[in-house]
This record gives sequence, structure tokens and C-alpha cells, in this order.
Amino acid sequence: MQFIVVRHAATEYNEKELINGSLDDDGLSAKGLAQIDSIITNLADYSFEAMYTSPMHRSIQTAMPIAVHYDVELRQDPRISEVNLGSFNGQGWDSTIPDFGMNSSQLLSTCEYDFTPYGGESCDDTRARVQAFLDDLRKRPNETPLIVSHGGIMRWFYYLCTGEKVGRIPNASVHTFTL
Repeated sequence: MQFIVVRHAATEYNEKELINGSLDDDGLSAKGLAQIDSIITNLADYSFEAMYTSPMHRSIQTAMPIAVHYDVELRQDPRISEVNLGSFNGQGWDSTIPDFGMNSSQLLSTCEYDFTPYGGESCDDTRARVQAFLDDLRKRPNETPLIVSHGGIMRWFYYLCTGEKVGRIPNASVHTFTL
């Protein structure tokens, strides 16, 4: 089964290189709002019957115009919310270097992290919820879904579907996966 994933459009946090995990939920920036038309255009060659989004504001702001344009019901699923980076949320990308030896983007790309001492979640927590979401998708093999989610979660889609660990994923980008 194939599924399509869009990373939400740009936010103020993204543009200021601030960690925008699951605790801080800013909306789309002017640049992000402008990206929605190109996302809709880039999806024209795809066919999807269902649509899922993280319940986070930036994902819903990205997903809603797509759902309206393609006349597809939008379903929210908290399992595809961004990684909880605990007290690092709202800080600069490099704020994780003293504790982890790499910036937040690099750290999320490893799929090996533990933010529980900082009030966040571990890679095992994230993997479990993303895997449960994918397992539920597998129960509908004839449905091609479109998913709007976050960079940290998209790294898990890559890892769980292809075995590859990938770097930073651009806002408003479209990706396809096979289960």
C-alpha cells in the first residue's frame, strides 16, 4: 500500500530556527500560508481517498485548504503529532548541542534520542505511536491516504518504511511511502 505525506508549511519558529516540537504550536507564517497553493499543485498528480493530520495548529492550517480543495474528509490523529522535545521546545536548534552533541535537527535524524529527562519523549515512545498509526493504515490496504505531519515524524516514516535515516525535511514538501 502506498501513502503520501506532506510536511506542514513553514512557521515563524521554522524561519527563526527555533525548536517547534509538540509543546509549542505556532501557526503558519506568511511564507507558510503562501506555500499552500504550491502544495495543492504538487498533489495534482496523486490520488488519495483519505486524509489524516496531526491535531497541531500548523498541520491543520496546512491540511484544511488541501482537504477543501480535493473534497476529502480530514481526520485528526494525535499519534502523528511532532516529537515532544520537552524543555528544549521554543529554544534554538543548537540548544541541544551541550546535552546531546548535535543540534535538534541532527538529533531527530538519528531516530535515537531521549528527551524524557527534559519532560519530553524518547525515541521508543515516538516509534511506538508512529508504528501504531502505520499498523492502522495497513488495515485499509485499498485506501491511499494523504497525511500532513511534521519533520520529526516524517523521519520516522522514512525509517520505519525504508530502513533509512534521513536529514532535515523541507517544509511543504511531498513524499511517498510504501508499506
